[in-house]
Amino acid sequence: MNVRADATEPKRSEPDPHRRSGRDRSGRSSPGGFAPTLFRSAGRRRPALGTIEPQIFPSVAVGIGGTLVYVAACYLFFRPRLEEQTVSSMEEIRNGIGIWCRVMYGGIAEEVMTRWGLMSLLV
Repeated sequence: MNVRADATEPKRSEPDPHRRSGRDRSGRSSPGGFAPTLFRSAGRRRPALGTIEPQIFPSVAVGIGGTLVYVAACYLFFRPRLEEQTVSSMEEIRNGIGIWCRVMYGGIAEEVMTRWGLMSLLV
């Protein structure tokens, strides 16, 4: 008697729960999910550039677009609505503290505040 192996397995009408979570049957992240591709390629000793190459253009494009929207909002929308005294005091403080303080505060402290504050709120 010829019985096919797949004929003995019950048919599933619902999707595989592992596929919905972005993981395969072994529990590892699937390539389409939010996987740490750079660390995964380092662990497998593969070239990192080939792994992150598909992510470079979208990342740079979104970064440049976000920067343009931010600068346009600051100078074209918010700044004209402020009083002249407020704008001059902001410029005076900004020019007085120096570039290193602006980079360190604006780059690191605001990043930490955003990640801990805003991301906690969103999650």
